[in-house]
Amino acid sequence: AVLHLAAEIYTDAFKFCRITRRTVIRAADLETWMSIIEAIAFGGTVASMFMLHIANPEFPLWVVLVVEHAVIVVKCYLGWSIADIPEDVTARKIRNSMTEQSKRLRKRAEAAET
Repeated sequence: AVLHLAAEIYTDAFKFCRITRRTVIRAADLETWMSIIEAIAFGGTVASMFMLHIANPEFPLWVVLVVEHAVIVVKCYLGWSIADIPEDVTARKIRNSMTEQSKRLRKRAEAAET
């Protein structure tokens, strides 16, 4: 049994490291992944508070529920207050789009002059 387990660990490690390829994340899939990660974080918070209550029954259930809701509120506040796209990236995108617009306008003006 130990030999079988060692062989299985070796072959699984080989498959994981050498054969399996990483998934390519496209920009359109990022919102889906963010939703999945947020759901996992929410479920992890609920599960952690449930395990806290099971491990320490001297904590009343209402205290555990209040702490759970407080953690969820803090998580939601941080998700709301921290921008998904940093300000410098947004400013760079605006600057690039304005530069592209001005180039197009110059080309149109040059084409109209000729």
